[in-house]
Formats: sequence, structure tokens, C-alpha cells
Amino acid sequence: MLFGEAADFRSEHPRAVACAALGAAELLHAVPNHANARRLVSDAADSLPSPATDDAWPWPEPRLSYANALLPDAALAVATTMGRQRAASDALHLLEWLVDQEMVDGHFIFTPVGGRSPDGTQPAFDQQPIEAWTMTEACTRAFAYTGDHR
Repeated sequence: MLFGEAADFRSEHPRAVACAALGAAELLHAVPNHANARRLVSDAADSLPSPATDDAWPWPEPRLSYANALLPDAALAVATTMGRQRAASDALHLLEWLVDQEMVDGHFIFTPVGGRSPDGTQPAFDQQPIEAWTMTEACTRAFAYTGDHR
């Protein structure tokens, strides 16, 4: 009931939209005809940032900041919930790029507090646990969708 009341709110902040979309997509798995959740997922499809056209920096923002994997995770959840194959492919491409950016010598070195721009150096320190959590969630969703162990 509380979700139904809160689901009408829309944020202008991409990570807030991503969190709301992830919750709505999960609710739709349990209650497929939940109208507010369906509307929220549809609105998120229109408002989540799309990958940039620059192959060297396809990230939809000028720099990586925090909880980065929320964006491709939510984009994939929304795309699969709505049956949008092209959007799912875009989300997977963005996640693959992010994994490549944050993987050094076979292990993750996540973006630190303060973010990183395209010319930023890696590795850096002062990462937050949310980075590992969001990457784990995004990769788990990608594996469930594709079966690809990468």
C-alpha cells in the first residue's frame, strides 16, 4: 500500500530513478498487474540516461560518481520488464564497459569517493561498499538474463 502511494513521485536524479525502477520491476514480478509499478517502470524507461554515443566514454554522465552500476542495472531491469530487446542490449553494453573500467588485474578497483572523469587515473582509494553491492546486483541481473558468466 505504501509503495502505491509513493510510486507517483518522480525524481530528476538518475540514481533515485534507478532505485525506484528496480523496486517497481521487482514488484511487477510478484504482482504483474500493479498499475503504479507499471507506470513507474514505463516512466523510468523514458528518464533513465541512455549510453552516450562516444565509444571511448559511453557513460551517460561526464564522470563516474557513486553507485554507478545502479544505472545499467535499472536500465536492464526496465528493459526486460517491458520486453525491449534493444534497450536491454544497450544496458548490457554499458555494464560491460563499466566492468572493464573498474577491473584491474582481474579484480575490481571501484570508482572512489569524488568520482572519476575520462582522464582520471586508476586505481584510487576511498571506495564505498555501495560500489561492490551495485556491481554485484547488476552482474547478477545480467547473468540471469544472458547466462554469460563474464
